Parts: sequence; structure tokens; C-alpha cells
Amino acid sequence: MSAAMPTGHVIGIVQRNWRDYVATLPQDEDVSSSSNKGQRVLAVPLDYRIPKIRICTRQAQQLIGKRLVVRIDSWESDSQYPNGHFVRSLGNVGELETEVASILIEKEISVSGFTDAQLR
Repeated sequence: MSAAMPTGHVIGIVQRNWRDYVATLPQDEDVSSSSNKGQRVLAVPLDYRIPKIRICTRQAQQLIGKRLVVRIDSWESDSQYPNGHFVRSLGNVGELETEVASILIEKEISVSGFTDAQLR
């Protein structure tokens, strides 16, 4: 005889915990056409557990081959992917400083500088 498995229903979300994610635009992403408002592309997060994030940007061509910081803004219930926006570029994929910064952001480690009072 197996034990009954507890079940439940999500009835609401009190607070979303959106955070920054490190992602890249795939080399095969079609970025040939764009408008004044920007182009919608799918950014692939480093963390395989996170789905691709749809971002709108006017600089998609320049961002291919870069590590990007993206943030999720919303996720429609009928959409496969969340919507987000480009925050900043960390640098080229494979460069040491870029990859270290990527790890620190993914692990939510803050490396802000010391104040003058702390250095004394």
C-alpha cells in the first residue's frame, strides 16, 4: 500500500522574485530584419533549467557572441517563453573576465568595491 501524496493548488503569487540571468544569443538566430522598435529574439540562459527568454532589442546583430545580462519582465500564461529585456553586455563568450562575471551574477554574488571608510 502506497502513502497518499500531498497535493495543492497555486491560488496566487504574492511577490515575484525576478532576478538577472546570464544568456547568449545563438549564432543561428535570425537577426537580419529589424524595425525602429527593435527585434524580438530568444536569449538562451546559461542555466539549462531556465527557458529561453524573449527580448526586444535594436542591437541584436552586435550582441551575437556576447554574454548578456537579461531580466524577466512577465510571462503570459499562454506563452512558452517569458518576456524580458536586455540589461547589459558582459563581454565576449569565452573571455576569462566575462566568464567570471557570468558566474558571479548567476550565483548572485555581489562584488561591489570597498568604501574609503572600510579601507582605513
